[in-house]
Parts: sequence; C-alpha cells; structure tokens
Amino acid sequence: MKKLMRLFSLLCLCAVTVAMGCATSAPREGSDARNLPDPPSLRRVKPIGPGFQPATAEIRALKGRAWVAYSGSHWVPLRARETLEAGSVVAVERNSHVDIFLGRNGPLLRATAGTVFAINALALKESESGPIIDTEFFLQRGRLLGNVDRLHPASRYRVMSPAGQAEVK
Repeated sequence: MKKLMRLFSLLCLCAVTVAMGCATSAPREGSDARNLPDPPSLRRVKPIGPGFQPATAEIRALKGRAWVAYSGSHWVPLRARETLEAGSVVAVERNSHVDIFLGRNGPLLRATAGTVFAINALALKESESGPIIDTEFFLQRGRLLGNVDRLHPASRYRVMSPAGQAEVK
C-alpha cells in the first residue's frame, strides 16, 4: 500500500511539473501581444480593382517570434508556411525576422526585428503584355527589405508609412 501511495504521489508530481512546463513554454497571446498596436487601426485595405484576383503571400522563414492579426482584431503567433492576404497585420519581435514570398506580387520581402506592417493590397491581373500587380503595405514602424521583379507599367507596388510613401515603378 505504501508503494502504491508513493507511486501515486510521484505520478501527481510529474503531471503537475509537465503541466507547468507546457503552460510556460507555449506562446502566451496576452503577454507579448499586449504591447502591440491595435490591428484595425493599421488596416487600410483597398478594394480589389476590376479584373484583379486576390493574391496571397506565404511565410517562408521565421527566425524568432512574430505575431499576425488576420481579419479579426486579436494577435496570434505567426508560424512558417502560413498564408497571408490583404488585411493581415504582422508584428516582428526583437532579434527576429520574417521572410515572406509574395509570388508574382513581389517576389520576396523581409520584415526585420521590431517591424509592424499591414498588407493593404495584394492582387494580380493577367494581361496580354504580362501580369499587372497591385501591392501595397502600410509600415507603421521598422524596416521592410524587398526584391521586386520588373513591373508592368500599369502595376503598383507601394509602401506607405506615417512619414510618407515609396513607390516602385
């Protein structure tokens, strides 16, 4: 009977230890996300123009931690291989970066540590002379590093911020 009680106590102790370990190692939505801006205040989603189809972006690499707010207003941890679309807001923590593949709308974008940005437009239209893209980001803070392929003359690729805007032609 003593051995059974000792075994039961040991199992309870192990269960409590494992539960505490899981609770502290899992991403806590409220703790880190509390310092992030309200996602709806960053969104300035543009309506899709005639003939354009919505495009998506994929998280190709994630070093460290980052957060995303989709159409809702709360932050969730961002993971590699997730898909983003217009209206998504991304926040990258310190000592972290996120590599985003935009497909024909980019193709590559890196959000560096401390960056908070929203995807306002991500659309594609096929034409006889090549794809026409409509890509727009609102950069609240931080840096976005990008690689943009040659654009069709009717394409738009714009990064806006509180300080101004930059457009790739």
